[in-house]
Amino acid sequence: MRNRRKSPSSWGQRIESLISTVSPQWAAKRQLWRDYKHETQFSSDPYRNANATRISGPAPSRSTSADYNLESQDSRINMVDRARELERNNPIADGLLSRCVENVVSNGIKPQAKTADKDWNKLAEELWEQEFVPNADVRGFDDFYGLQSLIQRSLVRDGDIGAIKLGNGQIQLVEADQIAAPHGKRYTKNHVDGIDTDSRGKPLAFYIVEQNTPQTITQNRRDHAPRKKIDAEDMIFMAIRKRAGQTRGVTRFATAFQYFHQAERLMHAVITAARMAACVGLFIKSDFPPGVPQTATDSDGNARDKWHLEPAMVKYLERGEEIGQLTPHQPGTNFDDFMSSIFRLIGLPFGQPLELLMMDYSRTNYSSARAALLQAYRSFRIDQNRLIKSFCRPCYLWQIERWMEDGRLPFRDDWKKHIWVPPGWTWIDPLKEIQADFMAVDAGFKSLSDVAMSQGRDWLEILEQRGLEVGERDRLMIPDIRSSNTRDPRDESVKEPDGSIEEAPSHDETKEEDSDEE
Repeated sequence: MRNRRKSPSSWGQRIESLISTVSPQWAAKRQLWRDYKHETQFSSDPYRNANATRISGPAPSRSTSADYNLESQDSRINMVDRARELERNNPIADGLLSRCVENVVSNGIKPQAKTADKDWNKLAEELWEQEFVPNADVRGFDDFYGLQSLIQRSLVRDGDIGAIKLGNGQIQLVEADQIAAPHGKRYTKNHVDGIDTDSRGKPLAFYIVEQNTPQTITQNRRDHAPRKKIDAEDMIFMAIRKRAGQTRGVTRFATAFQYFHQAERLMHAVITAARMAACVGLFIKSDFPPGVPQTATDSDGNARDKWHLEPAMVKYLERGEEIGQLTPHQPGTNFDDFMSSIFRLIGLPFGQPLELLMMDYSRTNYSSARAALLQAYRSFRIDQNRLIKSFCRPCYLWQIERWMEDGRLPFRDDWKKHIWVPPGWTWIDPLKEIQADFMAVDAGFKSLSDVAMSQGRDWLEILEQRGLEVGERDRLMIPDIRSSNTRDPRDESVKEPDGSIEEAPSHDETKEEDSDEE
């Protein structure tokens, strides 16, 4: 057999192995020199941050992809459990989720039909509000807008959530841990963590852990609990993804777990120190040698501590004794600023500034508060659009199609045309905001409908209500009173009891009458 030539790397490894056997100290020095040489290569590396050192940080694991572990191992499941534990026990985490729901969903994101037939639109909206909204939840606990709140909260906390479209027109929510692969099928070529996919990664079916099984009680996701297979066309699946090839979602708490943990431990330590100080802890300095018992005998002949504290007592110390009080200096002078910095880091993944996270605007003025809230509103608007596209719109089209098949709605070619009106946000300074809207409408940058939608209101409903109010005001002969800050002059005409209208004199006519009198 022909001898194979050893490669240079193979010879180098054999030499290093021989050196480590003969002289481990020499081998250690050689390894230190190689590490130093590796760290000094920054000057010639075009991408210096690609190299990991003791200073720049550890290198990523090359054994497997982190995103592969997200869905093939227990990384995602563990993060979901940690996020739920934070929601149960941490007021900051619970407040973050509550602010997300309050600002994104509020009282509900509502649809408006926009076909060319106004009567058809009105009928579709009536069927939606009267039949589907109150009966949307198969469990009967929430209406459709309540399901929106649950979905938004679960989506942010768990990373993904599903909704099954049932044959009777109702919806069954499926939490993230209920979407689980059958035993032995966690991650294969066409299956990712409970989801069957085609060759391009498009979902084909979902495996749902059935309710009232030992798995949902013990949270053991590797047992043989029965699964129910749901076709993708019957499932609405929503997920927060950060990469194009990702299938399951990632909780927004993923990058903030360590800061929650550190902030909680720090506050616990500060509170403990404050409690120690409140207990008036004392220590005694004494010249007694070690081992001498510091006890005394009372009148009954019982041994007790030489002395103990009582309210308003006076105690004379022995020679060589001195009392000192334990006074822990907590919290420190920079405690508030330090905690504020941690809370700012916690709020970043959620798009919430410190003022909104802590409900504290004591350190802000109008400009800074507005700038912070505008960025938060931008994040909330993105969440609203995700909820509309992923959940609300599929539900609306599903129901409209069912009603047309049942003959309750006439078929139209433009039946899919509709919009959603998400809730708006309260103005910081109403006068400035209204004046800005007036200028935007006058310049043509906005319409009155845009202004109403920014407040989460329907412009047509406002017109109808205003029409009723104006008609009732005219019937009762109540004068039209307007603010002096509105752009249009107030109508000065006055209705007479017989129904005739007497026009008020103009400014020029009044001026001429005054000159004639003079």
